[in-house]
Amino acid sequence: MGTGAGRQRRADSEAGTATSSRSLSGRMALVTGAAGGIGSAIVSRFVSDGAYVIAADLDIERARTAFASHSNTEIAALDVASEDSCRALFDDLERRHGGVDIVINNAGVYPAQPFETITYSEWRRVLAINLDSVYLVTRAAVPAMKRRSWGRIISMASGTVWLGTAGYTHYAAAKAGIIGFTRCLSSELGEFGITVNAVSPGLTNTETVLRTVSPELLERRRLQRPLKRHQLAQDVVGAVRFLASEDAAFITGQTINVDGGAAMR
Repeated sequence: MGTGAGRQRRADSEAGTATSSRSLSGRMALVTGAAGGIGSAIVSRFVSDGAYVIAADLDIERARTAFASHSNTEIAALDVASEDSCRALFDDLERRHGGVDIVINNAGVYPAQPFETITYSEWRRVLAINLDSVYLVTRAAVPAMKRRSWGRIISMASGTVWLGTAGYTHYAAAKAGIIGFTRCLSSELGEFGITVNAVSPGLTNTETVLRTVSPELLERRRLQRPLKRHQLAQDVVGAVRFLASEDAAFITGQTINVDGGAAMR
């Protein structure tokens, strides 16, 4: 998709095709941490609903493999914890496409570690990837959204914030920061037609979680839910898709909890 497609995107929007609540036709979305898990599921859903998707990930080869058969998908290398990397990507997207309409801040790491063993460098690493990244990506995306008076910013929080899960103090601190960021930024950007929301997934059986989280914890989480099954990446996508749609045009500053009812707020 080049500059011609960017012009077509604007033409589609002006013609009204982009405002259908059932279609993302004419919209460009950027998904961070897109190569696997929840990110990959979001990319697939958005493409199927008509969006052109920038699938951004630090692991560029994994992303290329994941989306080799996808149409309307562009792979982008992105280090979400690097200001230079974020700025370079968005400068390029603005030059070629006029910017993005929808940002999904999904990238993150989920290490389990007792508090007293967390070094300061590890604390900073987890906050940089999970929280600083939301600032950096969103900061780079907002100017183009403001010029078009339309935008959707959707960030991934976490059920660890509500449940106080032991071993995740650094991760939960970062995810709680996303909720505060979402609330405050929504108050600044609403007048420009930009909504800012978060989605809070429960423990989700992605490939990374299955590799790093004990089966015992996964089973405990399953039993804690009123909906007593394991949570899958596809369970999170619907809330993200809704917040990106015109149906959610009057919803901002909110966090939607998607965890099968484990934490009720």
